[in-house]
Amino acid sequence: MQDVDFTFDVYPYLPGSSMLNYLAPYRVYEHGPVQALHALRSRRVRDSLSFLAESRLDLACTRIAWVPGKANSHWQGSSLQEYVDAASSSPGDALCDFLIEENLAVLLIFHRGEDHLVEDFLRHPAFILGTDGIYQEGGHVHPRQFGSTTRILDSLVSRQTLTLAEAVHAMSGRAAARFGIRDRGTLAEGKFADMALIDPVRFKERNSFRNPAVLAEGVDYLWVNGAAVISEGKLMQAPSDPCGYPGRSLKFNA
Repeated sequence: MQDVDFTFDVYPYLPGSSMLNYLAPYRVYEHGPVQALHALRSRRVRDSLSFLAESRLDLACTRIAWVPGKANSHWQGSSLQEYVDAASSSPGDALCDFLIEENLAVLLIFHRGEDHLVEDFLRHPAFILGTDGIYQEGGHVHPRQFGSTTRILDSLVSRQTLTLAEAVHAMSGRAAARFGIRDRGTLAEGKFADMALIDPVRFKERNSFRNPAVLAEGVDYLWVNGAAVISEGKLMQAPSDPCGYPGRSLKFNA
């Protein structure tokens, strides 16, 4: 037997989010993305998507999170079932036409299962928090983008799924050590000062699938690279220099 050194990313929600075009058969992309739009007009491809939608994909529990075009933006937050019903065509025809109209860029949220089912993964000592966020301004995106850290520190710690120390370490020290990011992830003299100061009484998650872009309550101070980004609960105005806020790209050594 040979030991394998591994970690894995998890976010504290079971519903996932991905692009509608990922559900298309592989043959759609046989000749590259440029030809994919043409391939979506194929009867065979459309019948395959109809079969998938009717046998495996719950259209009523799959929400449209974002589209780039204004003509279809009113569908954001609606289910794929509502979209297909309004199209008055087969699911395959409706979804292929949707992808063609939006140049393949349709973001979805898949509501399947209960959040508590992911908690065993969060307890594992190889767990590292990752939001896997796909943010698009104005969309009904997955709340993991704004709420993953808050849910870990609020709901899961209060339910004793994790201790506060375990939760913080999974989001900071363990991740920094895993990726070889020096001088971050722990508080010590001479290291970069990336810190958050929260009020444990007021701190709670406020966002939801209906209102995903809502920040946590009770974050009084936040420092990035030693510079205040939040002070007395208020977001500081971005500096006028081209670099903006004090974040920076990180290089890691896996």
